[in-house]
Parts: sequence; structure tokens; C-alpha cells
Amino acid sequence: TESDPTGGENWERLVLLANETGRDLYLGLPALVDNEYLTKLAQLLKYGSDGVEPYERPVAVPRYPPLNPNLCVYFTIGPETWNWELPATQETCLRSLLEVEQGTAEGKILNCDGRIETADLMSLRRWIALRTVRASEIFQSVFGREGFGTRFRPVLEYQTANGQSTASLALDFLDGYFNNGWGDFVKQPQPVARYLWGAGGAAGYGLANPEGRQTEVVVPDASFEHVPVPEGPVVSQPPGTPWQFRGEAGLYRPWHSAVADYESAKRIGQDTNTAYGFKFRVGNRPLYVHQLGRAFTHANAGAVLHLLRASDYMPVLTGDTGPISSYRAHVSGYYFTPPVRTPVCLDPDTTYYLLTVSKGDRWIATAADDKPAPANAPGLTILAATKAIINNPARPATWKVTDTAPSSVFGPVTFLYSFQPQPPSLWPLPPHGQQAAVLRGQGELATSVEFNQPGAYALTFHAYGNESPQLLITVGDESVSPRHQMDYRVAPTNAPGLFRSPYRKNGFKEEWGSAVFEVGEPGVRTVRFSGRVAATNWVVLDHVRVVSVDALLRSGFGSDEEAAQAAEKQWRETQYKDSQLALVYGLARVAPVAGWWGGSKPIQIYARFKDPRTETLQNVSATILQGSGVYLPVWGMGRDWPASALDQALSFPIPKSLWASANQLPATHENGPLIPCVLDVSNSVRWGWNSNNPWLTARGSYLSWTLVCSRAGLHQITVDTTGEGQFELELDGTRLDEALEANQVISWKVPLGFGVHGVRVRNRSGEFRVDAVKIEPAP
Repeated sequence: TESDPTGGENWERLVLLANETGRDLYLGLPALVDNEYLTKLAQLLKYGSDGVEPYERPVAVPRYPPLNPNLCVYFTIGPETWNWELPATQETCLRSLLEVEQGTAEGKILNCDGRIETADLMSLRRWIALRTVRASEIFQSVFGREGFGTRFRPVLEYQTANGQSTASLALDFLDGYFNNGWGDFVKQPQPVARYLWGAGGAAGYGLANPEGRQTEVVVPDASFEHVPVPEGPVVSQPPGTPWQFRGEAGLYRPWHSAVADYESAKRIGQDTNTAYGFKFRVGNRPLYVHQLGRAFTHANAGAVLHLLRASDYMPVLTGDTGPISSYRAHVSGYYFTPPVRTPVCLDPDTTYYLLTVSKGDRWIATAADDKPAPANAPGLTILAATKAIINNPARPATWKVTDTAPSSVFGPVTFLYSFQPQPPSLWPLPPHGQQAAVLRGQGELATSVEFNQPGAYALTFHAYGNESPQLLITVGDESVSPRHQMDYRVAPTNAPGLFRSPYRKNGFKEEWGSAVFEVGEPGVRTVRFSGRVAATNWVVLDHVRVVSVDALLRSGFGSDEEAAQAAEKQWRETQYKDSQLALVYGLARVAPVAGWWGGSKPIQIYARFKDPRTETLQNVSATILQGSGVYLPVWGMGRDWPASALDQALSFPIPKSLWASANQLPATHENGPLIPCVLDVSNSVRWGWNSNNPWLTARGSYLSWTLVCSRAGLHQITVDTTGEGQFELELDGTRLDEALEANQVISWKVPLGFGVHGVRVRNRSGEFRVDAVKIEPAP
């Protein structure tokens, strides 16, 4: 703005852009904006501004005009506040609890049922819902009630398909308080649709094989484990491996990891009073432990790890990984406690436990019978997966320890050790196996790879360096060094690709990719990595593999492959459920972001921009969303065309699909049974908390459904209940009648339009069973 030209949102220019392009606005507003801010924003959109303050009434010649009256503004409060990595989520959660603790007017509403005790997801989601209601009320006071749905549209965003219960916690709260679902809180109860116009979660889709992994073309000794090298210094140009080393290149083994490669089968919940890990026995020589670690699937508050002697459960070493949020990019892999100054000695022929207590990640990985057990590292044998019930966190001797599975692990947890008292090396721990390759200065390494069929391929690998590492990568005589990891193009020969950036920094865990290259004729190609750094710098490499564009896209929607069909089915079910959560409350389903979340490696960018199969992928996803009842998908989960080709945007696959879908009739709604139909507990909407129980035993509890009307007209709805109490019936968020007595059959005649509709039977009092809701054309 003119009063603050240094930064921040410039609403006036955003309105000008919308007016000039004839496009609606979609605004994501911070969760902690106050009522004055919301009032001034609504006034600016309705009346315009003088560049400093919004006008409070119509002005003949406004300096900055308002939003054109034929345009609409969508707004949401607190975008993505279910993401606990965001500081705004933490701040908003604490603010919500503070309101409750201080007993403010808003705090009393938030805790109207007395269920909020700690700063948790419930208080956060109720806060977001309440602030959205207040924003809606403010916009209604400025635009008038008639502007609701025509000039402004409040939207509640939640995590996809009620993830973390973000939809139910918010919508049920609004229904429970403002619609008197939980008690007689307001004099004039109003349905949720009185305050919200739309709701929904993100609609980003993925592929069954997003990395393009394949097994036909194999890199020999991909993780540099074929020839073991001793702990300690780099072994330059080691003999006997499938790789050839030149100059300052070699292999290293920094220390051993008790559990290196591990393939988990599923995740289970980890209670706060449990510890998980494994039992192991040391061989005939001592081991020296340097760090304890645990594998995490996403960023969280970290974990505490305990190394215990099995004979008496006495602690040998305890450590804390600290918060994983210290990393810019979060990937699956091990995170470790700080190194100990003096390595801890584990005695020969002695049994120990390594257990982890979670601080933030309430999930732990497990192995299954069809998954391989973790390979035994040198000098120890894994005996069993272990679970412990914690009575006193400070006294492991009081824990109830149970071995649950032979030769397996939970977590997985691990520790780094050596056979010498001193740390053998300062080189980074390999992400796969126990060894990795090093290129120093102008060092090179190469191997021969047989490509047995033509196609479009790329390399994928782990890379890390002590400065900005540069690699010249070639396959045969062709350079495949990418310009950077968000660009599918090949870098000039004199400017090798960079493998570190401010936005991707997670050490040796980070996986990178080469540019895509074509193989026309089957045969052997030489894959070569050449260092292009100063003599004092280094790059480490591990787990080099060949991936395929064909394998990537064959796993997507519209493919006949079994994995692709499963991925499409799962995404369809997710989107249909997400839409149901909004539709049963009479809200339009909005997808705040939608599209292919295709990743950011060169092969994935290439597939988005260059392969025509991507257009089919996008066509199928659009049809699925339309069939679920989505009103507004906000397409764009990443770049859909190169930044350098804006003038050619419509020639790329995803924009071509979007343009075509915008110029044709949408797919028919399919999200629910087709009228005539009978609704019961078997086809009700699953919120995550409701089971197959048809009984509604508490005030505000409900069963809900979506159904599809194929022919507009007058229809008859009949509700059959058994028991004692009162119920209310809602159709598309509107209550059809006041509280009605259960234990009878009641019918209504209502007009229904073409498309998908939401139905809800809600308990007003007593306990009763919903036997059936029958809907058919009126006689």
C-alpha cells in the first residue's frame, strides 16, 4: 500500500488485477487477523480505498476502485493450520487455548461443551471455525446478507478427507453451537450454511510410482557395498568393484549402523507411555557407540532413545534427537542424537535393548511376515522387536519389556558404532548400506549399465558436499547434468548441475536426479560422475539407480496397470469422501488446491511438461473431481509449464487439459446412490468417528448421506425411526422441520434439482435408531 510500500499484501493492486482480468479473488487470510482488519478488507472490496484507508460508503470517483460487482471474493481463515510445521499453527493453537483459559466471550464459545483441556487440535480447529463465522458476519454487515454467495463466499478449508479430524472438529462445533446441536446456546439457531458457503480439502493426486522406479535396467553395485573397505580414511581407487575410479575418487565406511536398510510394512499408533525398538546381542568383540537414531516419516518433535542392558535394564546411553523442524526439507530417514564425546563401550557377548519414546510423532513403523528382516550389521545379532510399557520414564528398570517378534525391529531405531574407541571418520553416514563413494576435486567414477530396451530414462542418487557441489553427469557421450533440480533441461557443459539449494537441504538423505535421456537402441552405456569442485571440496554419492519416464506415467490414472488402477481408485474414494463432508452440510465443495503433485526432480518435471500422457492423467483427475460434486477446484499444485515459455503455456499437457475441460460440460455427479434409493447406516458418510451403529444416543449426533438426483422435480423423503426421542431432518443444510418425535414414519415432499444432495438426520433428544431414509419421485 502507499502507507507501507516496503512489503505486505497490496489489496488495491490485487483488486485492480482481478478487475482487469475479470477473475474472482481467492484470499487466504491469517488466522489471527482481528475484526478491524476484516472490516476494512470488506470495505475495501465493496467501496475501494484512497490508498491508505478503505472508504466506508460509495464514492463517485474512488482513487482505487472496489472489486467489480460482477466478481466474487472467496476467502478462508488460516490456510493449512493443520500443518504443525508452520509457526502460525503453533501460535494459533496457543491463542485458542488462551481464550479458553481467560474465559473470554470467544473462549466460552470455543469450550461450550467443556471438552477443551489442552492446546490441541480441537481448540485450534474450533478457533478457525469461529473466526470464519466472525469474518462471514462482518462481510455480511458490509455487503448485506444478499451478498452472501454472490459477492463473497466464506470457505472452510480442512485436511483432505477429514485428516486429523479437521473437518469434523470444525463443522460439528459450528453445528453444535450455532445450530444448537449440543445444547440451547443461541436464541436463533442457524445451520452451518448460514455462515459458510463452501468447504473442502486439497485435491492433489499422485501416481503409484512417482519416482519412476523400474527393475529392468540395473546399476551394478548401486550402493557401493560390493567390496567392503575398512573403517576410517577414504580408500582411493579400490580394486575389484564394478566401478572405475580416477583421480581423487574412492570409497569410505565412516562407521556402522545397527539397522541400515529397512523396509517397513505399516505404521501403528504409539501411545505416550510406550517405548519401541529391538533387542540385540553383541558378538565376540566390543562395540563403541557414537550416536543413537530413529527413522521418521515426517517432521515432528523428535524422540528420546534409550540404550539399556538387558540383564537389569540399566541405562547405558540416553539421547534426544531434538526437533526435526531444524531441517528445511523433511524426508523419510534417520535422525540422530548429538555425537557423544566419549564413545560408549558395549561389552562382548552381552545383550542390550535400544528403545525409543516418541515426543511428537505418534506413529512407529513395523515389519510384516512378508518383509525381509533387517540384515545383521557386523559384530551384532538382532534378536527381536521389542515393546515396553513405561511406568516411570526416569526408571527403565520398572518398565514392562516384551519381545514381540524374532529378528525384527520397531521404529526403526538404530545406533552408529565402530570397532575402535575413536570415531573412524567424519564423513557423512551413507543413507543406504554402510559405504558410499567420494569425489574430491576433479575425481571421477564410472560404471557400465546395460539398457535392454529403448525408452526415456534418468538417474537418481543421493549426493551431498561440503560446499555447493557440482557434478558433470554423462550417459555414454551425452551430458545429463540438469540445470538444477527444478528444471528438466540439460545444463551447458561448462555449467554442471548444482545439487544443493536453499530450498532443498537435508544432508545426505536428500535424493537427486539427472536430466532425462533417450535410449534408442538397446545396449551398454557408460554412466559417469565427474567432480567439478575445488581441490579442497568433496561430493559423496550413494544408491545410484536408473528410473524410467514410462514406469512413472504407466502408474498414473488412465493406465491399465494394476498399481495405477489401485491409485486411481484410492484417490477417487478420497475425493468422494472429501466432497461428502461438505455436501451433507449444504456447502459447496471447494478444492483449495488441486492437480498433480508430481514432485520436483527433473524426471518428474519432464513428465509434466513433455509427455502427452500427462494430458490424459489430468483429464481423468478432472472427471473424478467433477463426479464427486466439486464446485470449484483451484488447479495448480506446481508449475504446469516452464517459466520461460509463458507465451506457449497452452501447448503443454496440463494447461491443454484444463482449457479443454473448461469448454465442455462437466462429468455427471456420481457421489452417492441414485434416486430412487434407501439410505441407511450401510451407505452413510464415514467421518472417521462413526461406526456401523444406527443408534443416535446423544444430542447432536447424526447420520448423513449424499445421493444423486438424475431428474429435477418434486420428490418424497420418508424417515423411519425406532426408539424414544426427537430428531431433525436436514436437506442440503436446511432443516425441513422442527424437532419431530421418533418411533414413527414421517414424509415430506420437496423439490430437488439435478446433481448431488446432502441429507442429515440429527438427534435432538433421547435415544433412537435410524432404520431408513427413503427418497423417490413424488407420486
